[in-house]
Amino acid sequence: MSRFEETIGKLVRNLAQASMWAVFIIGFIIFADVVLRRISSQWAILGTYELTELFMIVIVFLAFGITEFDGENIQVDMVVVKLPWRLRRAIEGCMTAISAVLCAFLCYAGILQTGSLFRSGQFTAVLFIPKWPVGVIMAVGLGFLTIVLTLNTMKFFIQAVKNEKPENELTGDEKEAKKYIEEIKDA
Repeated sequence: MSRFEETIGKLVRNLAQASMWAVFIIGFIIFADVVLRRISSQWAILGTYELTELFMIVIVFLAFGITEFDGENIQVDMVVVKLPWRLRRAIEGCMTAISAVLCAFLCYAGILQTGSLFRSGQFTAVLFIPKWPVGVIMAVGLGFLTIVLTLNTMKFFIQAVKNEKPENELTGDEKEAKKYIEEIKDA
C-alpha cells in the first residue's frame, strides 16, 4: 500500500503542478489584456473571458487531489474532536467513505458529460475551442480525488481497528516511547 500511495502522491502532485501552471498562464493573460486595453481600447486579447473560464476548471479540479492527499482540506470538527480518537477515526473513515462514493458518482457523471460534449461537438463561442477536453480534465481530477479519498478511508479504519494513534494525536511521552521502540527494532 505504501508504494501505491507514493505513486498516487506523485501523480496528484503532478496534477497540482499543472494547476499551478494554469494559474500562472491565466494570470499572465489577464495582465496582458489589462495592459493592452490601457494602451488602446482596440487592443485586447480575444477570448480572455473564455480562457479564464476554461482555466478555472483546470485549476480547481486538478488541485482537489493534492489538498486531500496532504490533509489541507477544510474540516469542521467541533463535535468529533471531543470524542475518543478511535471513535473519531471510525467516524472520519465513514465520512471519507461517503465523500469517496459521491466523488466516484461525480467522476462518472463527468465522463458521461465529456462523452456528450464530444458527440455533440460543442465549442466555445469566441475562440471555438472544443469543450470536451475540459470535461476530461474534470473527470481525471475527480477520479484522483476519489482514489485519494478511498486511501484515506482505509487509513482511518486501519488506525481505528489496530488501535494505533496517528502521529499528530500522540503526546510528548508517547512520541518518545514510540521513537524508543523503533530504535530497539532497528538495533
